[in-house]
Amino acid sequence: MPRPKTILLLGFTFASWAASAMIGSTEDSPLQQLKRYPSESIEVRIREVEARQRWRTEKEVLQHSISVMRETLDELQRQIEQSRERAQAASASEEKTKSALDDKESGNRLLASRIDLLEARTRELARFAPPPLRKQIEPQLLRLGGTGEDDSLAIRIQSITTILTRFDQFNKQITDTRTIRKTDAGEARETRILYWGLAQGYAISSNGSEAWLLTPALDDWKWLELTTERDSVARLFETYDKDLMPQFVSAPARQSKEEPAR
Repeated sequence: MPRPKTILLLGFTFASWAASAMIGSTEDSPLQQLKRYPSESIEVRIREVEARQRWRTEKEVLQHSISVMRETLDELQRQIEQSRERAQAASASEEKTKSALDDKESGNRLLASRIDLLEARTRELARFAPPPLRKQIEPQLLRLGGTGEDDSLAIRIQSITTILTRFDQFNKQITDTRTIRKTDAGEARETRILYWGLAQGYAISSNGSEAWLLTPALDDWKWLELTTERDSVARLFETYDKDLMPQFVSAPARQSKEEPAR
């Protein structure tokens, strides 16, 4: 049979255990807290590692974006510089082209004024052309003055050159032609003419009864009838036609005093 002191000690121990059990029912015991602490620390550590990893990834993305943006900015700056250089070159080229156009227009105006003067003198010279020559240069005479819409300076110069060339060719040769001339009585007779270049001409009627000396004059050459020199003119035509042996023939001549207006 236990002693009373031992029974009292067991009762106290049981009461202490019951009190501890009641207190442990409301909060974790130190052992449980000790068991749970490592798992929470690991979870926090994991979250910290994940956060750092996300930050590194985001940092790398941001750095890459910044690098791309800088490269893009540098490229834009380079393109801006190139555009500025091209604009400056285009502006200089435009100024140069404008200056060249101004020089060309100025030169064209000067050339046009010279051509106007040359056309006026050519037109005046053409008034001394004998009928055969005037017929040759008639198309070019119509182009003088630049009255047509497509009459450029080149065409006008070409017309003047053609007229002067025809004058030069006509002056270097003897031109044999025929025309119908009316007598004082109104009778039409065929007349043959030999133009001695642009110096003068000789004309004889078809039956040889009349002869003339032609000298240059404005708009129409002058016809001077020959009476005493008629036989000489007839012999001149016969020699030209090779009806006679080649020989020197004396023929009348006159010096025209009319000159083109200057």
